[in-house]
Amino acid sequence: MRKSGHVADTGKRILDEARSVFMKKGFDSASMTEIAYNAGITRTSLNYYFRSKERLFAEIYKDIILQFLPLVEKVVLSDKPVFARIEECVDIYTRVFLENPDVILFMAAESSKDPERYFGIIKLFPEIGKSARRIGREIRRNMDEGKLKDVPLAYFVTTFLGLLFFPFMGRNIIKGVFFKNNEASFNNFILERRRFVSDSMKSIFNP
Repeated sequence: MRKSGHVADTGKRILDEARSVFMKKGFDSASMTEIAYNAGITRTSLNYYFRSKERLFAEIYKDIILQFLPLVEKVVLSDKPVFARIEECVDIYTRVFLENPDVILFMAAESSKDPERYFGIIKLFPEIGKSARRIGREIRRNMDEGKLKDVPLAYFVTTFLGLLFFPFMGRNIIKGVFFKNNEASFNNFILERRRFVSDSMKSIFNP
């Protein structure tokens, strides 16, 4: 039993250190040797847990996605009014990205540099793709039922994500221009802006 617990603890430590290295350096510049050193294990031991840098990176990417995707799917598939669901999803994404401010830049940069690696991760963990498709079908169903404006799904998704993600992607510039580089003021702006995002979605997609 202790051995099992030790394995689990070591695996978590590896993932924590790998996430830190990948977030700072990106996939291409990250080193398995550095990750092993930071985790306090040998490179051979690291290979025992994760046989390649690609697999370790995939695990990190999957863990990031699973911080929000199951929560979003649960809300989207609920029987609440459609714009109440949108408001809850705004809250979920806002909370996750305020707590993990570098995540959105990391995901955007890595998926942009190598889209095939991103699609490979989706194939490796098919439940991620299945969850995204269930969300997409529910949005489409609400359009068909007249609860949302009938537009191509890509319009809806990119509008929603654009409204949510841009302030995080332009975080340092926005913080410097509007909030004198004050972190607390920027965070308050993001929290207050949730209502604006929800109201904007309603204004754009109310049928």
